[in-house]
Amino acid sequence: MKMVLTLLALFTLASFNASPEDPSQWGLPQGAKLRLGKGMISSQIQYSPDGARLAVGSGIGIWLYDTTTYQEIALLTGHSGGISSVAFSSDGSTLASASWDKTIRLWDAVTGAHLRTLEGHTSNVGSVAFNGDGSILASASWDETIRLWDTATGAHLRTLETDMSKISGIAFSPDGTMLATWSRDNTIRLWNAATGVSFRTLEGHTSNITSIAFSPDGLILASGGWRDGIRLWNPMTGVYLYTLGEGTSGVKNVAFSPDGSTLASGHSDNNIRLWETATGVYLQKLSGHTGWVNSITFSPDGSRIVSESSDGTIRLWNVATGAPLRTLEGHLDTIYDIAFSPDGATLASASRGNTIRLWDAVTGTIKQILVEDWSRFHSVIFSPDGSMLASATDYHTIHLWNPKTGAPFRILTNDNGRDYSIAFSSDGSTLASWNGDTTIRLWNPKTGAQLRTLHWDTSEAPRIAYKPAVSTTLAFSPDGTTLASGSNNLSDPNVRLWNVATGAQERTLEGHTADVTSVAFSPDGSTLVSGSGDHTVRIWDAQTGTPRWTLERHKTGITSIAFSPAGNILASGDGDSIIHLWDAVTGAHRQTLNGHTSYITSIVFNPDGSTLGSGSYDGTVLLWDLAR
Repeated sequence: MKMVLTLLALFTLASFNASPEDPSQWGLPQGAKLRLGKGMISSQIQYSPDGARLAVGSGIGIWLYDTTTYQEIALLTGHSGGISSVAFSSDGSTLASASWDKTIRLWDAVTGAHLRTLEGHTSNVGSVAFNGDGSILASASWDETIRLWDTATGAHLRTLETDMSKISGIAFSPDGTMLATWSRDNTIRLWNAATGVSFRTLEGHTSNITSIAFSPDGLILASGGWRDGIRLWNPMTGVYLYTLGEGTSGVKNVAFSPDGSTLASGHSDNNIRLWETATGVYLQKLSGHTGWVNSITFSPDGSRIVSESSDGTIRLWNVATGAPLRTLEGHLDTIYDIAFSPDGATLASASRGNTIRLWDAVTGTIKQILVEDWSRFHSVIFSPDGSMLASATDYHTIHLWNPKTGAPFRILTNDNGRDYSIAFSSDGSTLASWNGDTTIRLWNPKTGAQLRTLHWDTSEAPRIAYKPAVSTTLAFSPDGTTLASGSNNLSDPNVRLWNVATGAQERTLEGHTADVTSVAFSPDGSTLVSGSGDHTVRIWDAQTGTPRWTLERHKTGITSIAFSPAGNILASGDGDSIIHLWDAVTGAHRQTLNGHTSYITSIVFNPDGSTLGSGSYDGTVLLWDLAR
């Protein structure tokens, strides 16, 4: 009977997304023609209790994999934010998902149907967990509360008030009598699940706690610390037992094997370590990831470990031998910047990890992956003739690549921090870079020589607005004589225009009231637009600096702006995951594009203006069809 139910489940889920067959087309928003990437993996991965499915929470929804083939069988969408946690009920019939949109959703794990949405939290929901019999779901939120829900009805049962700042996670003991939570204050709190009373606090970690797990018999609680290893506790008495891997830093996740004999830990050094629970003896290391190991879980029979990494892969391992069995690809980390090649055939994406991907802009297949060993890429751009790809990193360097071969041929180095933004002049003779301070550098990309430095002073101490990527704060005029620059300094909300030949500042455009995150010239050079954290897009006469009008439809800060090649459309993206299209001549609003689940980091038109590409913190690039 169990085999029949499993086959039925797989058939039903496969049918749920049977058309189209390409997973990149599943759940596409209206107006989008292609998705690049499956989204940033944003939650702990989970096996179903029977081991037939693997659930992966991502920036765009929950991916379900058939564990016989490890192929995608469904994408469950509906949250308006990324997935922070997933959990199966003990009988495997229900899947719960928590999201940054402040809600929890319950799904039929067999059909993929949405059952109900649980609302009540007032901030991000970071973690969910079922009790032993699946009748109660607990949710932990950054609103400093834990809520208990009746899973059959969706009724809210109880709220556990706490002074724990931004509760990081939650776990039920196997018998369901105890609830454990951990927080950014480096403590673990134990609760009576029946009464909601907190009865014990476990203290001892000296750094952030990143994960906790109960052993299957409930007699041990393991907690991973960012800098102080893995501590084992007796949850019944609160007694500290011992530490595994003392001196081992960067613990990201811990998980017990189903029989409790082995504890696995994922680390920021890209490795997985296995430990004998009873003795604390280190057993072996599983190596192969090229990024932090953020999530690990054992298969229900204990023979395999599945791990998820910031390198964008999910890996399957043989526990007995430590051998890698399979790699699932396609998930991306946060997208920082995107760029089309001059012929429109290739799209480059730079992600928070240390990779740049070159995609076929028509089919969505990956042509090449460019890797940098030590730093993450913030910005990427093709030279006007397409012979060169430039990328800016957070390690004082700009890398120049041959996009046909993927080989790096030059590194430009500055001595003053990361480079957030880069821009080529229209003839490709000059590359400008800005690293977040009050200095812009101009380079000869063919020789690597630094041509000159542009510098400005501010009267106030800098107040920096944090941005995960500020990739479009530089723009050359089409004739290459003028460079426009923005700033992430809240004390200096201005646009500056520079004479490229002399390095002199020619004009300051004032009017924004917050950091200027993006600037762009119209193709004919007559107009300059600027986007700001003050929620506005401002249109300026590029010759005189005179303000023309202000576009005020956005409800959050502008993160990226772009002109269409014909100059008739202006696109603007914001921190609310919204893209607006405007008539660039009149300022009239034309269209709103919704589809990302987190803020827009980069938008760019392809060379003929038929496609708009958008990169997002959700870990995807969407290609929007503007031709129809």
